[in-house]
Amino acid sequence: GTNRTLEPCKFAMPPPYTYHVLPDASTGDQSAAGSSCDIGGGQASSGPLASYGSTLSSTLQSFTANVYVPEDPIAAAGNSWLYWWIGSLPKDYSHVLQPVLGYNKAIGWEISSWDCCPGGNMIRSEAVKGLRPHEKIPMSIVADPWVRDQYKVEACSSSTGACSTLTATNTGDQLVPLIQFETYNVANQCGSSSCSSVRCNFLPTSALAIDNIQVSPPTTWQPISTRCWSLANSCGWRVDMYTKDKGYQPEALWASPPR
Repeated sequence: GTNRTLEPCKFAMPPPYTYHVLPDASTGDQSAAGSSCDIGGGQASSGPLASYGSTLSSTLQSFTANVYVPEDPIAAAGNSWLYWWIGSLPKDYSHVLQPVLGYNKAIGWEISSWDCCPGGNMIRSEAVKGLRPHEKIPMSIVADPWVRDQYKVEACSSSTGACSTLTATNTGDQLVPLIQFETYNVANQCGSSSCSSVRCNFLPTSALAIDNIQVSPPTTWQPISTRCWSLANSCGWRVDMYTKDKGYQPEALWASPPR
């Protein structure tokens, strides 16, 4: 893939993961953690679904999973974006490595790989576009066995074999795995910590699914957390985590819209 340094483009294409979390996201509730849900100019950023892994015993060697392209939302605005991704963070949460499945109505579903954003990084690979509903997207974050603090971040189309690949360098130890669904401008009437109105018809019309989740060294996934609003409470979605402590291996996460 081709690495590309992006100019800041706050609303034309907002980067995934633009807010900080608690100093240790592996302990405690991350609800409404981070910067304001209202990011100015009538824009809103939110994370209505996330699960953090417990802090790893040593730097991440690999994080792999399959995500599946959902069906399009019923409606969308030109400035609304959906991001569904796996990621890894260093101990200070200064940046995140993340293969990302994204949606905007002008583009449709696309995949790209990022080294982003709380600490100022905004680097991503060239996107792969034209994805089809229900297509499997293998995602991975894998340490280079020969170069310290270097990772291959990748998301691939199972139908075409095309991959969006980023080589991230000088990453520091990656110690906290993360799964997140993030939205821009799906909610409105937002304050510092919550949104009173959510346009649920801006969400996918089929499940957000991720399976075959594998992390080395192993992690323990924490309960679902939310920021600004909740898929379950605000839009009636059902969210299920299938984790090893419940007898599932490999692990999975499934969020389904109401029928």
